[in-house]
Amino acid sequence: MRRKNYKKLWTVLLCTALFFTELSSAGSLAFAAQEDAAFEEIQDTQPKEAEKPNGEDGLESEEKGDSVEVAEDPESVEGADEKEGSQTDTSEKEDSADSGESVEEKEGETQEEQLLDAEETETGQDEEDDGQIVSEDEAGGKTNESEAKKNLADGAQIDEDQIEDELCVQLASDDIASGSYKNIKWVIDASGKLTVVGNGNVNDSGQYVPWYEYRNSVKSAEVRVTGMTNAHGMFAGCSNLIALDLSNFDTSNVTRMSCMFEYCSSLSSLDLSSFNTAKVTTMSYMFRGCSNLSSLNLSSFNTAKVTDMSDMFRGCSNLSSLDLSSFNTSNVTNMAYMFSGCRNLSSLDLSNFNTSKVIGMEFMFEYCSNLSSLDLSSFNTSNVTDMWYMFNGCSNLSSLDVSSFNTS
Repeated sequence: MRRKNYKKLWTVLLCTALFFTELSSAGSLAFAAQEDAAFEEIQDTQPKEAEKPNGEDGLESEEKGDSVEVAEDPESVEGADEKEGSQTDTSEKEDSADSGESVEEKEGETQEEQLLDAEETETGQDEEDDGQIVSEDEAGGKTNESEAKKNLADGAQIDEDQIEDELCVQLASDDIASGSYKNIKWVIDASGKLTVVGNGNVNDSGQYVPWYEYRNSVKSAEVRVTGMTNAHGMFAGCSNLIALDLSNFDTSNVTRMSCMFEYCSSLSSLDLSSFNTAKVTTMSYMFRGCSNLSSLNLSSFNTAKVTDMSDMFRGCSNLSSLDLSSFNTSNVTNMAYMFSGCRNLSSLDLSNFNTSKVIGMEFMFEYCSNLSSLDLSSFNTSNVTDMWYMFNGCSNLSSLDVSSFNTS
C-alpha cells in the first residue's frame, strides 16, 4: 500500500517537473522573440552614425555587426533542436543584451556630444558677449575722454589748480599733522610747511583754526583757497612762520581778517598787495605781536567798509615806517591800541585819516617811543568817548598839536 502511494507521489512530482520545464522553455522562447522584435525595431528607427575618423569606436562597431548578424535569422534559431535552441537562445540573449548596451552607449555618447556642442556654443557666445562688453566699456572710456576734451575746448570751467591742490594734500607717513574742515583740507608736512586748499572757511566765527594746536610747527605756508568769508586767526600764534605764499588766496569775499597774523613773531616781511579787502569789516589784532616785521606792504588795501582797527599794529616793534595812504577810515569806530608798542616807528603820516565816527582812541600811540613828530590836524574827535593813555610812553615826541581836537 505504501509502495503504491510512493509511486503515485513520484509520478506526480515527475509530471510537475516536466510541466514546469516545458513552461520555462516556452517562456524563454517567447521572451527571446520579444527581444528580437524590439531590437529590430530599434535598428530600424536608429539613424546611422557617421564613422569616426580615428577609429575610436571600431570595437563597438564589430560588436554591433555581430549582434546584427545574430538577429537577422530568428527562424533558423527556432528550427534547431531543443539543446541547440537552448544554447542559441542563451547566446541570442547575451548578444541582444550586448547590442542593447552598445546602442544605449551610442545614444548616451550622442547626447553627451550634443550637450558638449551646446555648451561650447554657449561658451563661445558668452565670450563673444564679454568681448562686446569690454569693447563697449573701452568705447565708453574713449567717449568720456573725447567729451572731456570737448568740454575743455568749449571753455568748461575746470580748476586745474584745485586738482593740483587735492594732490598736494595727500598724506605722507612723516607729516606732522593734517585734517579737514568742511570743504577745506590742510596738511603740515615734515618740513613744517602748512598747505591749505579748498573752498570756504577754515573755522567758525570766533573759533581757532584746525591747525592751531600745531601752530609752533609751522615754518612756511601756502594757501590756495576760494570762497572764504572768515579768515579770523588764520596764522595766529605761528611764531616760527618765516615765509608765506598767498598769491593764490582769493580774499574777495572775506569780511573778517581779525587776528589773521597775530603773533607771527618770526615774519620779517609781508607783501599783501594781492589782497582784495573790499568786503572786510574788521581788521582788529590783524598784525598784533609781529615783533620782527620790518616791511609791510598794504598798498592795495581797501578799508572803506572796515569798522574796527583796534590793536591792528600793536606790538609791531620793528616797523620803522608804515604807509597807510590808501586807507579809508570813514567808517571806523574803534582805533584803540592801533599803534601801541610800535617802538621803532619814527614817522607816521595820518593826514588822510577820517575819524568822524571813531569812538575809542585809548592807548592809540602808547609806547611809540621813537616818534619825534605826529600830525593829527585832520583828526575829528567829536564822537570820541575814550582817549585814555592815548600818547603814553611817547618819550621822543618833542611837540604835538592837538588844537583841532573836540573834547566837549
